[in-house]
Amino acid sequence: AVAGREWARLRYLAARHVPVPAPAACWTSPSGESGLVTVEIGDARSWKEVLLADRSPLAIARSLTAAATLVMRAHEAGFLHADLHVGNFLVDPTGALTLIDVHRGAVRTRVSLRERLGNLALLGFSLGSVLPRTAWRRLLRAYLDRLPKHGRAPDVRRCAEWVAGRIADLRARHLRRRTRRCLKNGTGFRVHETPDWRVYAVRSIDPGEV
Repeated sequence: AVAGREWARLRYLAARHVPVPAPAACWTSPSGESGLVTVEIGDARSWKEVLLADRSPLAIARSLTAAATLVMRAHEAGFLHADLHVGNFLVDPTGALTLIDVHRGAVRTRVSLRERLGNLALLGFSLGSVLPRTAWRRLLRAYLDRLPKHGRAPDVRRCAEWVAGRIADLRARHLRRRTRRCLKNGTGFRVHETPDWRVYAVRSIDPGEV
């Protein structure tokens, strides 16, 4: 099912000239297993890797502008990526970006401004893991500068305030999830009980030796 959705989304976006991996083949076996083959993007690297490798202001500005342009093209095509983060972009040797993992996206007649800003907030939150937390403002500005004029231009300040609030919500939700993981025995964390203390630690640390 996932491969089929990815295949359909890739064909839809490619037909609208949105940079995505070129779909080559898709199949479903009699047992229900499915697979997808796309054309390889030669020597491509993850966008996160590229951002970490070149920290110069000019390189970051160009990269954020390229990402804003790509996201804009997807939105104009009626596509809203439900998992938009730095790991879902590839960069080829020329610096061109490609959008991947599009099976978690929705196709609609029109993507509203609120939906666009929400998508940018997702990406902006993710950017905070590799760039200064204010990097999303440059991304937003580049996006709004390229927004086709469908009537009155959006208020940049109000858009920035809305995105900032949404990113703050995403950070708070992320912290709550990580806190819940810490407060129980799980894959990455464990709870160590003593008569006087309860210690929460990652599994690589022995609380008894701290």
